[in-house]
Amino acid sequence: MRVRYCRRCDTEFQPHVVRCSDCGGELEDQYPEAATDDSQAQVPEETADGEFVTVATDLSAGKAELAARRLGRAGIQFRVGAHGYGFVLAVRKQDQPATRQILSRARAIPRESLQDQPAVAETGGPCPACGDPVAAGSRECSSCGLSLGSEAAVCDQCGAELVPPWARCKRCTGAGPSD
Repeated sequence: MRVRYCRRCDTEFQPHVVRCSDCGGELEDQYPEAATDDSQAQVPEETADGEFVTVATDLSAGKAELAARRLGRAGIQFRVGAHGYGFVLAVRKQDQPATRQILSRARAIPRESLQDQPAVAETGGPCPACGDPVAAGSRECSSCGLSLGSEAAVCDQCGAELVPPWARCKRCTGAGPSD
């Protein structure tokens, strides 16, 4: 079976698509069944360090293969099983947040609403930019330096929170944010 593939975006497309819908780049043909053994992630039958939880259901064969490649590259143990007309993907419980981020970036699963997710600075988890672990309460990622949050800007005169942070105080019409 032929699959069209964008090297820049690392995304698969149906055989009739000519250009990448994200970057506009040329697509190349790939034949997944002809893949070599080193491109296939090996999954152990049992692991002693955690139970597996389902992270995706009803995946197409192409999305399941994409997920397997991405998770294998990241060193995340996973299991794929057939269910009805699709596939089910499970990972160790502790790998669930990183897996969801990897799969949503690869467009293998729908992106979650950002409003439903707690801030990484509050709860800890993978850095939104580089994916490395970030401890709860961190102000920036120690790996890539991404700023994860800041203290609220407050008025110099009355101490009220300024929204937006560069605005003048609405309560006392003070000068603006303190430094």
